[in-house]
Parts: sequence; C-alpha cells; structure tokens
Amino acid sequence: MCREFSGAVEEHRSDNDEILPHVLYGDLTRFVVAAAEEEHDELVRRVLAFLEDELAHGDEMVQNLVAVSFVENVGPFERSTAGFIATWPPGLKAEADRQREWRQIVPTLD
Repeated sequence: MCREFSGAVEEHRSDNDEILPHVLYGDLTRFVVAAAEEEHDELVRRVLAFLEDELAHGDEMVQNLVAVSFVENVGPFERSTAGFIATWPPGLKAEADRQREWRQIVPTLD
C-alpha cells in the first residue's frame, strides 16, 4: 500500500491475529481521506495509484474489496465527496460513477 500506512497494517494484524481485508480497507479509506484533507497530495496520489492498480489488475475478490471497502466507503453519492473523487484516476472514478448511477436507480430506505 504505502509505507505511511504500514504501522496501521501491523496494528491491525496484531489486534485481529490476521488481516480482515474489508476492515483494513475501511481504515485505509479513513487514512487517505484524512491525508487528502490535510493536503498530503503526494501520499494521496500514491495510495490512489495503488488502489487504481488493484481495481484494474486484482482478482475478483480484490476488485470487490476496492469497490466496496474504499469507493463505497468514500461515498460517491454524497455531494461532499465530489471534489475528492474528481482527483481520482480513471478506473476509480468510473467505479464511483457506476455506484452513483446504481444508487439513483435503486430506491433507498432514507
């Protein structure tokens, strides 16, 4: 992922005696959103590049992990995330668009 997140990975492994992928990616989401808010642009770029590569080249389980535990956690259907999502590489943006469109088609319980 990135060296700045490696401590969180080790803490996660220690706390859970294993890697729980969706939980870990939830932590990664919060990490990268905070980095974006603090304008750590190079760090954000590297994490997004990693996620873009995983979405494009990972197996089906990894692609699902990125789509569900990163893209969906960011909330592509919320106006407040639009600026952040606009900075994403093309594959991640496409997934955010797909989720946004899906949310408009499927009625919610809100």
